Amino acid sequence: MLLVVAILKIGQTHEAAHHRDHSGKSRPGYGWAFVKYLAIPDEYRGQGLGSRLIQEAETLARARGYIGVWLDTFEFQARPFYEKLGYQVFGELEGGPNAIPRYFLKKRF
Repeated sequence: MLLVVAILKIGQTHEAAHHRDHSGKSRPGYGWAFVKYLAIPDEYRGQGLGSRLIQEAETLARARGYIGVWLDTFEFQARPFYEKLGYQVFGELEGGPNAIPRYFLKKRF
């Protein structure tokens, strides 16, 4: 029996960082939510679980007043998956000998 099917962690980009929104209210994380972990075991991929978890992360981010979500992924991971969900690459660390390319993606609401 598998108890944990997926892992999703969402939070602000820096625990101690705060900004003021348009109403003057202090908010954590510079206004962007960060998806730190999203892991779906191979046997559960292709069933919509990852998409549902990202949608839930976006719902939580909106409810907490964030302006969008950002995340990162390596070349061998899920860049096409995130782009299919509307995320756009805003940064890249190039690959090379002993270096795997890493992509930074965002979705603004």
